[in-house]
Formats: sequence, C-alpha cells, structure tokens
Amino acid sequence: MPTDRKKSTYPVSRRYRSAYRRKAASRIREIAWNEFINEPFISRTEDVISIYNSAGTQASPLLIHNNYIQGAYPGDPVSDGYTGSGITVETNSSFVIVHSNQVVTTTNVGIGIAGGHDVQITNNRVILR
Repeated sequence: MPTDRKKSTYPVSRRYRSAYRRKAASRIREIAWNEFINEPFISRTEDVISIYNSAGTQASPLLIHNNYIQGAYPGDPVSDGYTGSGITVETNSSFVIVHSNQVVTTTNVGIGIAGGHDVQITNNRVILR
C-alpha cells in the first residue's frame, strides 16, 4: 500500500535516510554505527547521509564513521538524472570528519563533498558491484 502523498508504489517504511542539519543548541556531533540497506525498485532515497549547513568545531568536529550503506537509488533505478549518494557533505558545512564507512552499490556517488570547509574524508571503502 503506497503511503506517501505522491501515491508512490514504494512504501515509506523501505526508504532509509539520515539527514543532519544544524540546530542552535545541538550537542549531537556523531552519526555512527548505522546500517542502511536500500533496494532497487523498493527503496527511494536521495542522499543516505546528508550533512547540510551543519558544523562541528575545530575542537569537536562532526563525526560520521563506521556506517554501512548499501544502495542509494531513485524510485526507478534505470532513470536518468539521479543525483543521490551514500554520504554527502554540502553547502555551509564545516569541521566534518567522514571516516571508516562502507558504501556499497550506490547509483551515483559513494561519498562526496559538495561544499563547505575543513571537511576530511579518510579511510572509507566505496564499492561498486
């Protein structure tokens, strides 16, 4: 049974996504030890982990580590124009460290930086099967 407003044939319960956006008093500075399994023709997600307009500090950076991400697909995985990824650090983000993640079989980008400063991406594994 479709469960979103666009009357999609893809159930909401099969879509997995994590988004981190800055909050004034946020003390959460870590996204870690998660498993995201997305399946073609079932899941429909853009960026599995998206860091947008978010920041740690030089002394306490935002950490993204030890996550397992399998798949990032549009509703129709054979369609053109999909821009999703496993992990993306975007506009106005700073003091972010992305390390020790496993990203497998994403349609577009495994791990990327689309904006920001003081962003480190180290010791990750991205596999296309």
